[in-house]
Amino acid sequence: MADTKITALTALTAADPANDVIPIVDVSDTTMAASGTTKKISVNNILGASGTATLASATITGAATVGTTLGVTGASTLTGNVAVGTTSSPWSSTFKAVNVSTYAAFGGNNDDKLTLIANNFYNDGTGKFIGNGYASTYDQYQGTHRWQVSTTSNASGAGAAATLTRVMTADVSGNLLIGVTSANANGGVLQLKSGITFPATQVAASDANTLDDYEEGTWTGTLKGSSTDPTVALTATGQYTKIGRLVTIRISFSGSTVGAVGGVSITGVPFASTNDTPGSLMASNALTFTGIPVSYISGAATTINLYQTTSAGVLTSVNHSAGLSREIWVSLTYYV
Repeated sequence: MADTKITALTALTAADPANDVIPIVDVSDTTMAASGTTKKISVNNILGASGTATLASATITGAATVGTTLGVTGASTLTGNVAVGTTSSPWSSTFKAVNVSTYAAFGGNNDDKLTLIANNFYNDGTGKFIGNGYASTYDQYQGTHRWQVSTTSNASGAGAAATLTRVMTADVSGNLLIGVTSANANGGVLQLKSGITFPATQVAASDANTLDDYEEGTWTGTLKGSSTDPTVALTATGQYTKIGRLVTIRISFSGSTVGAVGGVSITGVPFASTNDTPGSLMASNALTFTGIPVSYISGAATTINLYQTTSAGVLTSVNHSAGLSREIWVSLTYYV
């Protein structure tokens, strides 16, 4: 049969993809003719509604509806609103993802909380989401807000939910807000809901402009004599504040110094000094001196010694005036 030219076709502006048909020759079916049998096929047949279709590439300008499973492989980009397993927009406080094998991309509005629901999915309590053998930490950036996992309880199984909390906001004035939703007019550029926690052991920074440590605590000091200590050991609890390398210590003793002979010192300083530093000193009936008494800590030392300056400008030891009801107060700031 010779080829026949078909002319005068009218363009079809709309078609019923399930019922309007296209003629096609099935060359594998030779029951009626050696060249094959003419059959019909619908648009849905071609696109895979009644079968399977593989497209090298496709551009969808309108809305697309995906069934229970959406598989994306290769270098694919999803733009706009992408809703998986739900007909609502994902840019809401709850985003439902079905059959997520490794991870889900999700969004949130300006609410303080965001819920991610997924299949075979749980939060291991450390900010990681576990699903089908994969572990990933999910941080969501939406607008100026950053979200992270706030729950420490596990939620597992199909449809399990993990609640995320908005923890960080950058407002229009450039203020970074952590744990708070609005800036304090009297606050600084960085505003926190609570304090900053530094490591238990300081990690010293090489940059002199970096604050790498802050501590407050107590220490136990013991009053000593260069020749003889008090018969009954006299100890006291002092306080310290450490900001970076700068340490301020305070301590006061009250009690008997009977038996103490010689120069006065205090041991137990919490951090060794890197330089010789004088401090303040007050006492009641506890010391023998003729000059101006000062407390003094030497470089690389953890002991405070009490000295006096003579009229000749010489430093000599301040000695014990042993007895009952003796009192000494010391305050000193130095570098470590």
